[in-house]
Amino acid sequence: MTTRGTDLFTWEASANARNTDPETSHQAAAASPALRTLDRRQVLALHAAHPCGLTDFELAALAERQQTSFGKRRGELRDAGMIEETPLRRRAPSGSPAIVWRITPYGKLASLGRALG
Repeated sequence: MTTRGTDLFTWEASANARNTDPETSHQAAAASPALRTLDRRQVLALHAAHPCGLTDFELAALAERQQTSFGKRRGELRDAGMIEETPLRRRAPSGSPAIVWRITPYGKLASLGRALG
């Protein structure tokens, strides 16, 4: 699902937790919509500052946050057309290849506060 034409500050993904997620995920999703919005802004800003791309692990390290949290926000921005997968892979801390994600032209506009209409 894309969410083009919406405001990044008020946009909420349609599903903040999957039906198969544990109850704690549902509680966290319900408890912090404002934090998720701020986190989306930070993910977008970090990608704007690193246009060659970041893995979710690099993104989380730069933000000093958990990879799982920021990976979720990055996924929401991907769904909104602001972040895209590159063909590049870099090593994750485990040694496995990790996808490198980069900001899109649409994401650049959004990061400058010029979008989304």
